[in-house]
Amino acid sequence: MTREDIESIARRRAFPDRDGAAEIVETHANWIILSEHFAFKIKKEVVFSFLDYSTLEKRKFYCQRELSLNQRLTRNIYLRVLPICQTPEGPLISSASEGPVVDYAVQMQRMDEEHHMPPMLEKGQVKAEHIRQIARLLAHFHKQAEKIHRPLSWKSIFEDFSDILSTRSWVESQLGAREAELLQSIVSGVGRFLERMEGHLQHRNDRGYTVDGHGDLHSRNIFLLDSPVLFDCIEFNDHFRQLDVLDEVAFLFMDFYYFKRPDLAEFLLSEYLEGNPAIEGPADMALFYYYLCYRANVRFKVNALQAGQTDNREGFREAKLYWALLKDYYILFQKRGWFKRKAPAAGAWFF
Repeated sequence: MTREDIESIARRRAFPDRDGAAEIVETHANWIILSEHFAFKIKKEVVFSFLDYSTLEKRKFYCQRELSLNQRLTRNIYLRVLPICQTPEGPLISSASEGPVVDYAVQMQRMDEEHHMPPMLEKGQVKAEHIRQIARLLAHFHKQAEKIHRPLSWKSIFEDFSDILSTRSWVESQLGAREAELLQSIVSGVGRFLERMEGHLQHRNDRGYTVDGHGDLHSRNIFLLDSPVLFDCIEFNDHFRQLDVLDEVAFLFMDFYYFKRPDLAEFLLSEYLEGNPAIEGPADMALFYYYLCYRANVRFKVNALQAGQTDNREGFREAKLYWALLKDYYILFQKRGWFKRKAPAAGAWFF
């Protein structure tokens, strides 16, 4: 689907909701058409190192995966997958067969934007009880989720982190040569840390801390209704969704620091550990701080990609903020000597 196709659908309200006007939201991998009552998510025909929506068959498959995976954490939000048919008037999102199928859309119930977590954070409306509910929901979800037992390789984990080097040319052109050199230093230091921690990573996996989770848990994927709604989990890459529970918690923890709410971050972690005691010693805490680095890495990369793809000012602003967070965590690693320490024995204390 092209931008013109999406605009045509929105302009003609060519979807199952005839009330009101329609808005268009664009991300690096999706178009979202917002009608009065629903959201229609359409995958772009794009390929990145971590995602492949290049064919109609793949986009249909991942639409169906998105529906089923998100229904684990939501009720009556993810509704169905609809074909997009080509008609004489233009593309039409419809359950009826009205022409050749040219794409697919995930239909979701639209939620009240006033309860979206980012604007609530900006207005100071997020309270401790909201965080307690999220922490308890997440701890329960992780304890019930499928456990993923597998041999772990630090090199595989490092590949995920080092993919940030795909942004090096963007960093150099937008932030300068010194920042590009720092990017390489961060990646090298993290590689040394992960190599020394491989045994402990495997120990945690053997203990059942690797689960089929959400994979993309930050504030933009949360609505604070009577019960929190955690939506938009990763469907396009099982590897990113099957993760250590501390990795999952670290993403939201890091996001609260992005919004300058360290109090909420610390409360989230303490409440989560009450329900799922996943930190057994300082080695686990060192890993938690690695996951903070990784999650700042991910958010920086996504926003840098979006800024480069659409010349998006907001994406550029956010990329710079997440880059600053990544640098802060790198400095913390240096101060605590985590890049230099010897690896602990599996399950041992780190300090």
